[in-house]
Amino acid sequence: MKPRAVSIILILLLAVSCTSRSGGTLSDKGNLIELKTKEHEMKAVKGNVEEGLYVLLGARPTKQPESLAYLDGKLALMRQADFDRFKAQYGNFKDRKSPGFKEARRTVRRISVIAADGPTQKMIAKFIEQKADSSKKRTSPVIKLTMTQLQVLELKYQKKPVYLSGDIGKQYLITKIEIVKQDYPL
Repeated sequence: MKPRAVSIILILLLAVSCTSRSGGTLSDKGNLIELKTKEHEMKAVKGNVEEGLYVLLGARPTKQPESLAYLDGKLALMRQADFDRFKAQYGNFKDRKSPGFKEARRTVRRISVIAADGPTQKMIAKFIEQKADSSKKRTSPVIKLTMTQLQVLELKYQKKPVYLSGDIGKQYLITKIEIVKQDYPL
């Protein structure tokens, strides 16, 4: 009787984990990811898994175009090692007049992200809220990310196909996000 009860609990947990996403469901089918919302159906193939420390320079929502509103946001990231190198070499390299501004700008990664679960989704929303709030001091937290590159194979918006080209077809599934340091000074 106990093994059966454990099996039922595991099945329920699996069902909950597939539907914990607010605004839709995310299904991991081995090498394929499927995301379904009220208006979107997206299928993507998994690529490389990346893990590292990044300085979060920007975060914003993806509301336009509506065909991409299934994304949890867009992040602007720089590897912490690059950030430290530019800081040591140029000081305030964020200033447009700094000689290191253009070089540093080339190392910034702007990525479209999908959260793997509810807590990760809430963390991304919190970053977007903090970056949008002009009354608060702008912070650049150091975050540890584990993410899987996704290549979108098929996207439907309101049951009509959407064709993506260039980098917008490359998105990242964030499976783990952790704040290492709340504010990383320049």
